[in-house]
Amino acid sequence: MVSAPLPATIPHLAQAAAQLWPGEPALIEGGQGWTFAELWSESRRAAAAFLAHGIGAGDRVAIWAPNSREWVVAAIGAMTAAAAIVPLNTRLKGREAGDILRRTEAKVLVSVTDFLDTNYLELIAGEELPALHLTVTLCGFVASCDKIDSHKGTKAQRKDWNQFLAMASDTGVNQVDEALARLTADHLSDIMFTSGTTGSPKGVMMSYACVLPQVKVWISNTGLAHGERYLIVNPFFHSFGMK
Repeated sequence: MVSAPLPATIPHLAQAAAQLWPGEPALIEGGQGWTFAELWSESRRAAAAFLAHGIGAGDRVAIWAPNSREWVVAAIGAMTAAAAIVPLNTRLKGREAGDILRRTEAKVLVSVTDFLDTNYLELIAGEELPALHLTVTLCGFVASCDKIDSHKGTKAQRKDWNQFLAMASDTGVNQVDEALARLTADHLSDIMFTSGTTGSPKGVMMSYACVLPQVKVWISNTGLAHGERYLIVNPFFHSFGMK
């Protein structure tokens, strides 16, 4: 049962968890665990990298990738920088993804090159995406970041996850604190697109003020308690999986 007041946003929630339970497991993937302190530290590093790339309030960061801890870190990092995330279904075709990227004017796309035998960046190679400035490839889904071909796919600047994070400087720490201090419950958390069964997919714009109370009710209804583990099988690009 959740009885304490909710933090204002997801980044504030991640920060609070790191303070309350720094040494306890937050994520376990492939037999490797991350504590809440490690998750928040990596998320802050990602936030600093987003800020270093000019991403901030009002911007959109699209994530087109399967579930992974890097997905979580990219999402919390972008949110900490005050950007809203745009989760993309990994079953989308290039034309469908391109339409969503254009409509949301996403400036950054975080994606993969070898999931379901698909290079997602190549799928959108022919799409006109004037707002897209940077693509970031998650290295966990390739044998090595060094094997990523930087000349294929979208015309946007391309970096792998390690190169992207390398932009997070020591001076960026203060910028992260300042961005987090300005972040409120009324900021957009995410833009989740519908399946489009009755027409073109529609982007549902959700603020933290809408998202976190829903999560609190869900935890209360399920009885999920401190110290228990929750197996996530639902994709993060779906509202059920993410929230």
